[in-house]
Amino acid sequence: MFILFVGLVALFGVISSASAAQLSGDALLTQYPIIMSHDSASGEINEHRDFIVAKWSKTQSVGLVDQLNCGTRAFDYRPSLNKDGKIYAHHGGITIRVPMEESLHQVLNWSAENPDDLVIFYLSHFDGDGCESAVESLLQKNDVFYVKDCSALASLTYSNAKAAATKSKLGRKGATMAIFDCTEENYDEKINCYGKDFVCYDSWPQNTSSIPFEHLSTHLQSVTSVDPSSSYASKM
Repeated sequence: MFILFVGLVALFGVISSASAAQLSGDALLTQYPIIMSHDSASGEINEHRDFIVAKWSKTQSVGLVDQLNCGTRAFDYRPSLNKDGKIYAHHGGITIRVPMEESLHQVLNWSAENPDDLVIFYLSHFDGDGCESAVESLLQKNDVFYVKDCSALASLTYSNAKAAATKSKLGRKGATMAIFDCTEENYDEKINCYGKDFVCYDSWPQNTSSIPFEHLSTHLQSVTSVDPSSSYASKM
């Protein structure tokens, strides 16, 4: 189990609910508030290159580095092993044709320039035979610290994770790490933006009663106000 709150939209809820103890480097990583962008690689979508309609596919409007500049410190990154042997990201059935290694190097370069911050790749939804093993090999090749054993996260502090992520045989500065699955995503399929009884965007925000925005707002408030040490311990 690893607690990262998904979505920049929840920025204020996450920060306001964080105690001084949680913001300490001695806090467990599972209890440290971190901003994660949802379907992060979708910000790299290029309509002409990827042959898709961006308006129906992009969750993020900018790429990974710009997301970091905007405050993101963790990425919801979903790898896909392509037939050409390269690892890309995917959003459902859509492949974003920017090699993962290229994106990783961009983040590592940003991290080197911002050594005070820990950056995390949350890896899940592996697509393609052998994808997870290929991703692990890629991380090893680039000497990126990663965790696959979810139980190991139980005692890992933020400062220890950052120290492990900083150590590099390649002499690289900055702290970037990856975690394979091990995350409670707080997904609720009942919170959506479509249905026969309402219209998603009807003169928003004037007519917000016509969309399930209140359901989303309530959900965000509830998951950002609960102590993960007690709420999610049983889901590890």
